[in-house]
Amino acid sequence: MSEIGLVQDAANIISGLDWRLSQAGAAQVFNELSSAEIYGSLAAIEQNSALTESFETAAAIGSNGVWINPVGRFARYGDTNSGASKIRDNSYGGAIGLNLGYADNGTFGIGFAYAEHDIAARGTPETAKAKTYSLGVNWKHVFGPIQAGAQFVYGFSNFDVTRDLTVLDRTITASFKGRQWDGNVELGYDVLAGSGVTVLPFGKLALRHWTLGGFTEQGGAGIGLTAGRDSKTVFVPELGVRLGAELSNGGDVSIRPFGKLSYTFQGDVGSSREFAFATGGSPFTLKGVDPKGFGSIDGGISALFKERIGVFVQGGLNFGGSQKGAEARGGINVRF
Repeated sequence: MSEIGLVQDAANIISGLDWRLSQAGAAQVFNELSSAEIYGSLAAIEQNSALTESFETAAAIGSNGVWINPVGRFARYGDTNSGASKIRDNSYGGAIGLNLGYADNGTFGIGFAYAEHDIAARGTPETAKAKTYSLGVNWKHVFGPIQAGAQFVYGFSNFDVTRDLTVLDRTITASFKGRQWDGNVELGYDVLAGSGVTVLPFGKLALRHWTLGGFTEQGGAGIGLTAGRDSKTVFVPELGVRLGAELSNGGDVSIRPFGKLSYTFQGDVGSSREFAFATGGSPFTLKGVDPKGFGSIDGGISALFKERIGVFVQGGLNFGGSQKGAEARGGINVRF
């Protein structure tokens, strides 16, 4: 469409607001126009979660071994003081990795994960899909009752966004790249070290740096948008306690229930994003969801057969802070 045609399309929409639409219809048009807020809301998506959370379980192997973890995660993000729609992110994927033990109490691990994110606004028609590939390293060392750990994960994502504008009779799409790295250090103290029962208060300092690429929307005619590349580093420290117990059955099977209670202090995710219409004019800003700090509870059980083959199942819930969700993980590890 020529530049004159784009301007005429925008003029027709403005004319329709004045003369052809009811008050309810005009309100729907404004809702459709503001649906680009989803681009800002994508800042809240934890692109690398399939690997960062698998590393937590993999570190418990504590020796040489390979591990495989399928993951399902169902998150809801809110705090929409700006008027933005809440979003949900249903993600499915898996992770695989290798642990290498050193000295008597140290482990270094590497891992790779793939996940697909199905993202949608709740109550409005904008949606997004993403495919993420993550690669990272994990370290853990036990100094008597003191446990220290760190991890770094880098991920690459491909995003496809769709805005289905019913009243305006068009479907607008955009595709762009995403990047994210996650890094953290953790320190904990096992108050019952050596007893077979774990009560480990811990603190974690964590950073999440996301990048979302620029794009020009397709199919929007005079109301299609353009946006430049955006990025932000988010500080997300966590305090909590890890729990566990070592049980046995006849010597060949070891059973270990485990869990975690924690609170994450969510920094500003940076969901404000600047846009411009394809027809030109001054840039403007739309703000997406802005989740706050949240609590988490996780629990699971693992079994180790003849000190070689391990399996586990685990589930968790996030609550509060306009950030709610559930997660299910399972896996197998082979020690050597």
